Amino acid sequence: MQTVSSKLPPELRLFFDFTKAVAILGVFSLHYYDIYLGYGISVDRILRTGVLRYLSQDANSPAGLACFIFRTAAAFGGIGVPLFIIASGFGVYYSFLSRDLSWRQFFLKRFVRVVPLFYSAVLVSVLIDLLVYRNPFYLTPEGAAAIGMNLLFLHVFSMKYSIASVFVFVGIIVQLYLLFPLFVKLFQHRRASWLFFAGACVVPVVSAELLQSAGSTFDGALVFDYFPYFLCGMFLADSVYHGRNLHRIVLGRTVSLMAAAGVLVMVYMTSYYIDFAPASRMLMSFLVFFSLPVLFETVTRLKLGGITGYISAGAYAAYLFHMHIIRLAQEYFLSRGPAVNAVVLGSLYAGLLVLTLTLSYGIQKNYDRLVRKVRA
Repeated sequence: MQTVSSKLPPELRLFFDFTKAVAILGVFSLHYYDIYLGYGISVDRILRTGVLRYLSQDANSPAGLACFIFRTAAAFGGIGVPLFIIASGFGVYYSFLSRDLSWRQFFLKRFVRVVPLFYSAVLVSVLIDLLVYRNPFYLTPEGAAAIGMNLLFLHVFSMKYSIASVFVFVGIIVQLYLLFPLFVKLFQHRRASWLFFAGACVVPVVSAELLQSAGSTFDGALVFDYFPYFLCGMFLADSVYHGRNLHRIVLGRTVSLMAAAGVLVMVYMTSYYIDFAPASRMLMSFLVFFSLPVLFETVTRLKLGGITGYISAGAYAAYLFHMHIIRLAQEYFLSRGPAVNAVVLGSLYAGLLVLTLTLSYGIQKNYDRLVRKVRA
């Protein structure tokens, strides 16, 4: 018998907090790697070269091996964005199901949650470019157009309007929220929702192949590329709310161990046999997500739930502002000579990570407090 529960079980709340914590740690590590160790080498290039092959390059000393292990792990930080979107799909749909909100109330709540902090991040980005880097770009018509496109969430369609690459995620999330009523309508018909999900998994792969074969130079992001992740979160929320078994199966230990084994197989396969194409990228993202419950069990046993909750609470602010902290630190160190020692780089990583998480937690908590005061 199916039962409806409006209260999210604490263990699931903690699991999705853990998912967001893993996501922001991955994204932070990826961007730290790209700035301090990557020297312009894209993550896709690493994965197309093959993780194991890439790991073995120049790793002929303990310090060199440590750097290559870190950069290989950081390469998977790009999967942090799909993890964020899965968690968002779950949270948004479960909240929608468990609360009697009108569409006006729903969109107002989403707007307050996402938009003001994003606009603040855009303003900070522009001011840092003008005042710290002495870059006059945003005083030109092209710069003004870039600011306008970001404020309208249209920057996702071309990187020439990008103020910061991480802002693409916000544009995608806003588009997913706007499409949310359509998704809710589809979920009223289970067969239609599963067929739509299957199509959503195929379309990004086919479209990428068509764009590549046509020689397209499109450099933006397409929202339907992220449909599978958002819908995955919605399916899990639907299962929890209605007392179904889907979430118990796919988030169970057996599936999690199989997914973790799948990640290892994919690492091997992308090293020697297959390209890291859109299909394998999507598969890797889902495998990483479904392998998380085993890691979550370990975190729970070590009683680290408070730390993951702390990281998760400021995850959105950390996502918006972490690049500024990393780049400002880079500017400081470059002015005093490049830091190339592995110990220095490791210490700098730990210090910047703690600083980012602490500042982001403070920003998010104070912002949430302000919102509550305004509503009161």
